[in-house]
Amino acid sequence: MSLYLTTQGKWVFVTGALCTLLGALVREPLLILFGQVPFAVLVVAVAVLMPAARCLDRRNAQLSVDTADGPLSVMRLRRGRATPLSIWFDNFSSSALHIQSIRPHMEGSVDVSATVDGLRIGSRKGRRFEVKARPTAVGRSSLQGLDVALVDRWGLLAIRDYLPCLQVFESYPGMQELRWRRRSTQSPSTARAARVVDRSNRSGTDLRELRDFQPGDPLRTIAWKATVRHRRLITREYDDERSEADYIALDISSTMRAGTPRGQKFEHAIEVTAGFSAHCLGEGRRVGLWTFDDRLYGEVAADRGPAQRRRIQRHLVGLNSVAAQGRTALDDDELEEALADYLLVQERLDFRRGAGLSGELDRPLLRRWLGAVIHSERERWKSRGEAYGVIDDSLSLARRFLRLRGVPLDPPSEMATDEKLRGIEAVVEAVVRRQIAGGRLTIISDLCGLNDVEVLQHPVSVARRRGTKLRFIVPFTPHYGDEQNADEPKVELIRDLFTRAERKDRLAVVERLTAMGLPVEFIGDDGWAMS
Repeated sequence: MSLYLTTQGKWVFVTGALCTLLGALVREPLLILFGQVPFAVLVVAVAVLMPAARCLDRRNAQLSVDTADGPLSVMRLRRGRATPLSIWFDNFSSSALHIQSIRPHMEGSVDVSATVDGLRIGSRKGRRFEVKARPTAVGRSSLQGLDVALVDRWGLLAIRDYLPCLQVFESYPGMQELRWRRRSTQSPSTARAARVVDRSNRSGTDLRELRDFQPGDPLRTIAWKATVRHRRLITREYDDERSEADYIALDISSTMRAGTPRGQKFEHAIEVTAGFSAHCLGEGRRVGLWTFDDRLYGEVAADRGPAQRRRIQRHLVGLNSVAAQGRTALDDDELEEALADYLLVQERLDFRRGAGLSGELDRPLLRRWLGAVIHSERERWKSRGEAYGVIDDSLSLARRFLRLRGVPLDPPSEMATDEKLRGIEAVVEAVVRRQIAGGRLTIISDLCGLNDVEVLQHPVSVARRRGTKLRFIVPFTPHYGDEQNADEPKVELIRDLFTRAERKDRLAVVERLTAMGLPVEFIGDDGWAMS
């Protein structure tokens, strides 16, 4: 909590100081007495403002967000679309509150505008005001609280304090369709014929394998004996359910999240994935999604229909808030240290031995507290996306807690050379296991850090023998630059040098991929694919 003078208060203080100083110089008692009046007014303003300050400090004021689904529930937004938020301010104290300004504290990628002019809340009353929330990225974010500035009734002094106002958001992607600069050489009749699937020799009852039950799978496919044996839902998958599917593999590594502003390239890749999957589903095809970095991260099994579109979107929502060990910049010990600081501010809970932030963290006590509240936190902020890779029960308690509250965890700053190749190789092998004939695999990746691409030769050959067609869509990093001083010669020169180096590196990788018979298309932020 901090007390300071407003602009009007500074003028009053300066007036009193000048009158007092001038009176002392000319030895005029009346002028000195007149100079004390502004100081007396400021003292009275402090006395009037302090009860309101104690109201904030003692948490006699409460903020809450009203959503369509009721309080304390996840609010769903669409990226790039402003949505009004209704915030209720309750004043439980015996003092009226004169609010000068309200500033939101956000975690994640949602811009919240909070412009409040002269809001007054009477004693033991409440008042509603609206702000605008506009997601700038896909994922899970949160409004943690509001920085509230109170003034006295004359506007001379102000005091600022933080009030928690937790609200979790899920931002869903828009649909970015690819537009091809080069026209296809295929005639419309040939293209239509290529989409015809010959099912005359398929019985539709040949069991391919048993796999874990995915939300949305028909109940008739559940293998009850295997379910009892494994103590989890197991479903049967048949040959005709696995053929002729479109698989999309999205690179979620740290290099995809680079750029200026940070993450712009990855956001565009998410929208391309959402748009391409929606297009394929609209044609009646089965679509599956894989996400990977140096290994497989998640899967949405191939299916068709509107329910599959929702499954894919829910998985995409979780990609900007991956919390798994090894996929974040902080290890478990560092994460618990950061969580202790967060709880000290947000919940006023101190898990450190000794005074201040330098005290030793009591980790067993923190973990016991997390174990006691994690169930209620999950019930409060649960999401339908939890079944699609958003929240993993194998995570530590600290990671699950921060993930539920919408606190993003930064990915590692870099990847070792060729680590991404292992992820691509794992995707190709997984899709080969899923397919019996036909189908397409589209890999969306920036191809950063790839050297020994020849290791893909064997899995690609196997995929081709199984009838799977592969291609790469590559976001070209320099197209996602948005520097503030882009017109300055120095910035333009640096960007030109970076663009040349990036193009040289990518073209070297693309040349080796095309030598293996793999088509590669570059895309920019305008949605055009450059084949």
